[in-house]
Amino acid sequence: INAEYMGPVTQTFLTLHRAVDRRKHVPSSNVLFDDIFEVDMQGRRVWHWNGSYHIPYVEGVWTAEGKHPDSDCVDFRIRWCKDWMHGNTVFWDREEDVIYYNAKHTDSFFKIDKKTQRILWAVGRYGNFTLLDAAGNKVDRLFVKAHGIEKIGDNHFLIFDNVYYDKTVSKQLMSRWLEMHVDPTARTARAGRSWVAPLPRYAQQMGDA
Repeated sequence: INAEYMGPVTQTFLTLHRAVDRRKHVPSSNVLFDDIFEVDMQGRRVWHWNGSYHIPYVEGVWTAEGKHPDSDCVDFRIRWCKDWMHGNTVFWDREEDVIYYNAKHTDSFFKIDKKTQRILWAVGRYGNFTLLDAAGNKVDRLFVKAHGIEKIGDNHFLIFDNVYYDKTVSKQLMSRWLEMHVDPTARTARAGRSWVAPLPRYAQQMGDA
């Protein structure tokens, strides 16, 4: 799904894969999870992060997309599954040795300690930070079905917010890029500058900032 070449320092790639978890501890069968692999230039796996272990499925958080209650998982030779995570971005910060991973269907992105594999924090609907708009008001969400999380400074991020709605601007759905500042000590994530694409431009899928 996604690969990031890390160049001469490690001579490895980070790759993002999807897998169906049918283990008994999963509350609902046929849940689609993400795995992050680090592979070398010969294609050998040298590191693995298991999404089903670190971000367990939560029925009340997962939201189906489209007209069907479950995602089409024909690639896995089953009739249906619940696409729980749908990761679309992995960003490896070599200085901190952490990975920023965006899971579209949880409306959240995660900071992962690569050495220990622990999630250090999460921002979004599944996260553990208080979300604030640009004025400092508490909100339920800062972004929806987002893509392209990128670190642009110390605890400063840029993300492509696919599904943005502001009734004071338009009754239509819009897309925007959004800057965010994360404060791990205060456990807050606050919106900064943003730019909304002119109507009728709207990216329901994919995108980057």
